[in-house]
Amino acid sequence: MRSISRLLCSLLFLIFIQNTSKAQTTLVAGDIAFTGYIAADPVLPDQFSFVLLKAVTANTVIKFTDFGWRTDLNAFNSGINPESEITLTITGAQPAGTEITIAGASATLVGGASAGTMVYSTGGSFAAGNISFATSGDQIFAYQGTFASPSFISGLHMNVQVAGGGANNTDAATWDGVLAGAFLNGNTSGKPAALTTGTNALWFGTTGNLASEEDNAVFNCTPPLTPLASLLTSLYNTANWTTNDGPAAGFTLPTGCNYLGVLAAPGITGQPAPASICAGANTSFSITATGASSYQWQVDPGTGFVNITNNATYSGATTASLIITAAPVTFNTYQYRCVATNGVGSTNSNAATLTVTPLPVNPTLLAKTPATGTVADGTPVSATFNAGSGGTGCTDDYRYTTNGGASYLPYTPGSNISTTGLAAGTGMVSIEGRRANCSSTCQSPY
Repeated sequence: MRSISRLLCSLLFLIFIQNTSKAQTTLVAGDIAFTGYIAADPVLPDQFSFVLLKAVTANTVIKFTDFGWRTDLNAFNSGINPESEITLTITGAQPAGTEITIAGASATLVGGASAGTMVYSTGGSFAAGNISFATSGDQIFAYQGTFASPSFISGLHMNVQVAGGGANNTDAATWDGVLAGAFLNGNTSGKPAALTTGTNALWFGTTGNLASEEDNAVFNCTPPLTPLASLLTSLYNTANWTTNDGPAAGFTLPTGCNYLGVLAAPGITGQPAPASICAGANTSFSITATGASSYQWQVDPGTGFVNITNNATYSGATTASLIITAAPVTFNTYQYRCVATNGVGSTNSNAATLTVTPLPVNPTLLAKTPATGTVADGTPVSATFNAGSGGTGCTDDYRYTTNGGASYLPYTPGSNISTTGLAAGTGMVSIEGRRANCSSTCQSPY
């Protein structure tokens, strides 16, 4: 009997451990807060960010949808426009204060690490593909439970309508209220009774003013950000948000604010490596960082580090990877570093040196015989050249083609090339020269 009792206890313990490992954190209204959304940008995908206001265990599931809520039915408005539903499973335990961004098909923590796995519901009322906010107004809800019976955690509404023709005045208390007909669409939503604007939900707009609708909004880290009660006061005051109606120039998510003091200054885990290229070639520098919400590449041309802006030569100046296109030889010995920043502070990466080796100078035409550009079919032609220069161990190399580049033959300067019959073909003789066979990898094209 004692052995059987021990076996039963062991089995019960194993079942308890297995159930505990799969358990998720139950969240209630106010346990997360939205920190930003971008609905209108020509480059960035539609996206939003939120902060956990309660610590969660691994395998915690949070669902998001941009369906509107019908307060007359206490149900999502799934019978009008197809919208999206996302199921996010957070793969690792996260403390309160953790910020997560959902953009396209990825969910990331501050610093770019994966926050978990995401699944988009499809079929029926659910639209295929990533979440897409309407610039004429929309909303996003966070909840647990099911689509048919949601337990709301937070909501954000970015629609404004004015009373008339069946529409209501959008306001903080009811959002768009009870709607019917043409005003019951994917852009409109009533406010669920479980949520309160200014406490665990947000509305961006001014009652009666259509122009107050905002396509993009980001919390601007206005303190205090701790303790929780003070953070909530800051987050749910829309005066502490930066907004605009149009392309989201200058808007970035995540916000990188130090919510509840959980962030440390960014850590550089991968430093940029030196690069050596030939003049006119492309190259890049990259870093990896933990806890970074923004990046800024800098260059030191010998007079100190200055910020880089994107142009024809530089791209990715505010990302973790800087791309240099067609680097001129004047960039030789330039140094590059990246400044990683979040709501706590900034950390500089090591500096990496760019070495740009000049290309040798190609030979140039000295004279052609005949000197005219056009000759009669059958007239032999030849050319001589000024010698090229530069490079290590290089020699001048020549070739010619009479069929438009389909094939080439070696050419010795001054030797005649037959043109007999060429008039019936391409009618062209082309001679090319370059500095080649250099001991370094840098040599000029023909």
